[in-house]
Amino acid sequence: MKIWLNIFGCLVAYLSMVGCVTGTTKTNDSGVEITYPDPNDDKDTPKFCNPTGKKGPERVKCYEFNDAIYQSVNDEAKKRESWFNFAPDNWVDSTELDPRRLLQVVKVQEAVAKLETQAFVEISLAEAEYFSGLKPEILSLKPFLVRSLVYFEETGNYSVFEKNGSILVRHDSIGNTIPAEKRTGLIVFLASQPKAVYVDCQVTE
Repeated sequence: MKIWLNIFGCLVAYLSMVGCVTGTTKTNDSGVEITYPDPNDDKDTPKFCNPTGKKGPERVKCYEFNDAIYQSVNDEAKKRESWFNFAPDNWVDSTELDPRRLLQVVKVQEAVAKLETQAFVEISLAEAEYFSGLKPEILSLKPFLVRSLVYFEETGNYSVFEKNGSILVRHDSIGNTIPAEKRTGLIVFLASQPKAVYVDCQVTE
């Protein structure tokens, strides 16, 4: 449920950044309700299907339509920043890790250099203390240095989700502009090496 709320929040945030769509709502040949913009609206604004009130096959079609738009947005983001690695859309039932299992990195340049060719690397407790400036309190799990992207680190926070041995590293922040993504690292304490590390970041006003 938490991931689904995050996804919905991302959509709201994205629309707030690119501008909401206004105009006439019609149903296309596939049965999907689409808002056709007024002539004066920004032609580059994505035309999302509104799932509110839809059920069954109609709701599925709506989500599939929006997924195609998300994929286009994601592809553009990956061209701009190769560290983006978006999670599959079936993470609704994933588990959010206890924030105590996360340590933010203060040795950013060194962490980024260590992660240049790999999305994560297992480190020692001593290295975890060195990169974070904090003495690790969790000794029963292994520390991993993982890739992360941020917009405004000082106004945001991390959330890490786990599913089937993989993790999703998200950073959400507040700001009134959309700057370039900044590469950094995050230390995550896990029972074992992750199968994959998905990376995302968002900014909202």
